[in-house]
Amino acid sequence: MKDMNWTHIFICFLTFGYGFDSVESSFSNSNVVSSSCRRLPLAFALSPGATKMRQQKSSQLLRRKDGNGAGFHLSASCSFQIGITGIQKQKQKQRRSHKTKLFSDNSSSSSWEHGECIAKNPYYFSPLIMKTDHLHEKLIQSLVDSHKDEEGKNEVENIRKSIIIKDPLWEQILIEGQYIIEQQPSAGPQIYTHILSQPSLIQAITSIVSHEISTQLIPAVSLQNLFLEMLVPEEDFPAIALDIVASAMMSPSFTEDDKALNSVLFNQGLHALVCHRLAHRLWKADRTGLAVYIQSTVSRQYSTDIHPAATFGKAIYLNAGSAGVVIGETAVIDDDVIILQGVTLGGTGKERGDRHPKVKTGAILQQSCSVLGNIEVGEGAVVTAKSIVTKPVLPHHRVSGVPARDKGEVKRFQQQENDDSAGCVRDESYDEKIEWRSDAISSGRREDLENILKTSFDLMWKNSGSP
Repeated sequence: MKDMNWTHIFICFLTFGYGFDSVESSFSNSNVVSSSCRRLPLAFALSPGATKMRQQKSSQLLRRKDGNGAGFHLSASCSFQIGITGIQKQKQKQRRSHKTKLFSDNSSSSSWEHGECIAKNPYYFSPLIMKTDHLHEKLIQSLVDSHKDEEGKNEVENIRKSIIIKDPLWEQILIEGQYIIEQQPSAGPQIYTHILSQPSLIQAITSIVSHEISTQLIPAVSLQNLFLEMLVPEEDFPAIALDIVASAMMSPSFTEDDKALNSVLFNQGLHALVCHRLAHRLWKADRTGLAVYIQSTVSRQYSTDIHPAATFGKAIYLNAGSAGVVIGETAVIDDDVIILQGVTLGGTGKERGDRHPKVKTGAILQQSCSVLGNIEVGEGAVVTAKSIVTKPVLPHHRVSGVPARDKGEVKRFQQQENDDSAGCVRDESYDEKIEWRSDAISSGRREDLENILKTSFDLMWKNSGSP
């Protein structure tokens, strides 16, 4: 810098006032500028003049011909911009690789995605009853007939022969309701009207839903009679029961304090599913006008617009809310699917006929994602929030982005390779979230009651023909 003369200083002054283009041109046409001075414009790249110039000429090409038209060169400001752009791209690449690693990392087995497979393990164990001694004994008394005990046989055989064929899910909901009334007497009128005074689980939930969607045109009593008339006991009653279990156990916010009672009373997604099952039966019976009326009423009440022709399996968790859920006419949803708020299963607008997605068993559709077209979302696949999917999703893979791209494998359930009848089993780490399952002191009591409940559920499913 010692050999700089007044010409060099004047050039530096121009750098602040006029930017780099004119200065770079002066450098390229001057023979008196030293190599050290050629690097000065980069040193002043953050000057006010440079910032103003970048804003004014950001839309111009980075490369320009020189005065003689003999090739190309880059201005100093553009060189600076290229450097910044390269750094930004490198950071974006690092972030993308980090996200991909997070998406494909299955080490966090405590995620709610690793929850129950309800359709293959159709049992419900109320956490409230399991951790409360007197409720535990009360449930056993309601399910087991002690007068049928036979001498000379062990306790397990006596229990199996003494099981009364009842609905164990409904018995647990009744006990939960009675306990809540004891603890919170102000909740008595609602629980007694909708739960304790009802003869069965189906009549209880249809009564609740009928009062919620009733209008002057069709009152609640007429709606409940329509439910009981159109629903098929061998198919719809078990499906609704498993939907209740799914709404109690498959929620992302699941805790040990959640009860099937709360789902029956308050879960809007469950209520929307029950209404859709009625609309679907009406649609199949060619009562399309009434089916569309039910759809329209449910859409206003629960913000879920499900076409009556759409087909649903069992153990569906639907999270309805203000964001809304839209499911098209030819969509097919299999068992154990989780659908969160804002999900759209629609068409692309370029197809006719069968034009909506097919969602396979165990798939998860997260918040506000869209699956468009007659494509398949594979078994156990996960579509992350706000993704737009227009291509098939491989089984047990996660997709994300707009448009959605494959982010690697994901395993929601532990598969049993040698036992096709079981299909999946509970993740061991899932039990750790529930106090009564991880308590070694209560493990014996838990096992006894679980065996009784499983036997009771098996008898009920055997008699109903499902699942």
